[in-house]
Amino acid sequence: MYIIKRILNTLNFLSNFSPLALVWMIKASTFGYAAKRIAFKKLPEVGAKLGLKHKQGTYISDFGELKGIINKHEVTVEPEESKIEIYFKHTYNNLYISLAKPYSHLEKYEVDFITKDWKFNSTFRTKRVNKKYSSIISENRELIYLLNKFYCKWMFRLETFIISDTSLYCELKYGYHFNKYLPSSKLETLIKELIVIVDKVDDIYYSTQNN
Repeated sequence: MYIIKRILNTLNFLSNFSPLALVWMIKASTFGYAAKRIAFKKLPEVGAKLGLKHKQGTYISDFGELKGIINKHEVTVEPEESKIEIYFKHTYNNLYISLAKPYSHLEKYEVDFITKDWKFNSTFRTKRVNKKYSSIISENRELIYLLNKFYCKWMFRLETFIISDTSLYCELKYGYHFNKYLPSSKLETLIKELIVIVDKVDDIYYSTQNN
């Protein structure tokens, strides 16, 4: 039933395109499927090297996820959705940094912050934090540098990038909507770079507790 449903959804999606577009999409999809299978074959090995365990999906055709603890951070990788999520060691109240525009009004203890870095201000359109941490976040050059560096390196692959109260969430553009994947050759680099950012946010948290 699940496979039939996926086939019907795919056919319904394809019916919206012209014959020429369909030919192009079929070729791209074939390449994407091959890249996806190659990546999924190598990902468990790469994940194990990083300390992540492979948890098989519900269905045989599903890859499932990679999950584990790296540098005391819980890490979850969902290759079929091109998603990586890394959790902070503590909850960082009212923190929200995103490439997207603000999705809601400010809460009571929340403020929009601006840094002295124009690149960061224009790239991350949502920059919110608890009033208590506003100055220490906006003036932290190292965090701003790390975020700018990550964005510049992955900007053409980044779909979503969000730092929230509890985690850093990253979704990338590899494959098409029915053939999404994460390249095994990129996973280690992505995880290590994201861990550095998460560690920096935690360092900021600890510095506020010790002052």
